[in-house]
Amino acid sequence: MSTRRLPVTYDPQNFKLYAPREVSGFSEVTDIPTLRSESGSMIHAVSMDDQGDYIRLNSTDTTITLENTGFHEGAQVVFIAGEHNQLSVAATDNVKIHCSHVNPASNSALVWFTKFPYAAFKLTYLGSDNWLLEGDVSSFPEKVYTVTANSGNYLFTGESLANDINPALILKTSQLLYITNNTGTSHPLWIKTSATTGTGDEAPGWARIKNNGAKGSTSDTNLLAVSFNKAGTYHYICQYHSSMKNTITVTD
Repeated sequence: MSTRRLPVTYDPQNFKLYAPREVSGFSEVTDIPTLRSESGSMIHAVSMDDQGDYIRLNSTDTTITLENTGFHEGAQVVFIAGEHNQLSVAATDNVKIHCSHVNPASNSALVWFTKFPYAAFKLTYLGSDNWLLEGDVSSFPEKVYTVTANSGNYLFTGESLANDINPALILKTSQLLYITNNTGTSHPLWIKTSATTGTGDEAPGWARIKNNGAKGSTSDTNLLAVSFNKAGTYHYICQYHSSMKNTITVTD
């Protein structure tokens, strides 16, 4: 038996379907989500137009805000981060977000953040201004550094650092860390469990890492992204030079 499809438009306010011609005898309506790819902006307020869509915000760090709107219970929208940016989600007014990733007291604003490139999360409206948040999120914003080299040392710039020599770094578990290694191919930067030169593991069990051993001149090769799964003491170190190193302390 063949399956025939007819494009329809759904009106979520009135719970109605509109088709280009009269139809009858159908037993099931399948919702095919729309994938929207956008550059993003500083703020994206979720609206009725987003309902049922998959929205990929590619290049700009964007805060997704939830406001008092006309959503019906069960309405969903999925957001996907790009390769180089981070998305966050926050409530406004009297809207409440429920998530299994509980925010610590230090994050009193109740904001959640994507924790790896291309991370995705789903928002489901529960009614009475309550939303369920599920997906690849954590409670801490990204840390972003740019690295150069001088006199046998890495120089870190970003956050509160300005050309700091081989600084020790501190992170939380699941917190996203971006390091752009602008030293060319002379000083590949590896993240390891021991402070030893040479190559390391590109897919360790203790972290999610993209471009471990980052080097070169383009983001495809010199942008390292990492999100640690476990608390502990880790190390960044140059593949060739033992003086270019320090610790990364990760706590829960």
